[in-house]
Amino acid sequence: MGRRMRAAAAAVVLAVFGGVLGAIPASFFDATPAVAATDSTGTDFWLTFPENASGASGLELFIAGATATTGSVEIPGLESSQPFSVTPGAVTTVAINAAAGLAGADTVGSNGIHVTAGAEVRLV
Repeated sequence: MGRRMRAAAAAVVLAVFGGVLGAIPASFFDATPAVAATDSTGTDFWLTFPENASGASGLELFIAGATATTGSVEIPGLESSQPFSVTPGAVTTVAINAAAGLAGADTVGSNGIHVTAGAEVRLV
């Protein structure tokens, strides 16, 4: 291919890709995807407590919220249910049956803790 032919081919490539790239909005090249803001509030939580390395036997759950509400902490595998109420600006402490804690590593059990509330709360 001659020098003029290569120059013409390069010009065509630049014109085509330059036009295509010029039509793509700058946001297309943004490396950070748009993600909705998340928080840790909610009305329905499932959790568990891993084994405590220090050997402490007491388990407590701390619940707070911006709105006065009530809810319940249930441990279906232990047939346990405990109501709670949240006062705005205060932290509610709920004692959890020590049997709800996991024993050992790589354990599967039926001691999941289900927290539900009438309005959004945060487990702290």
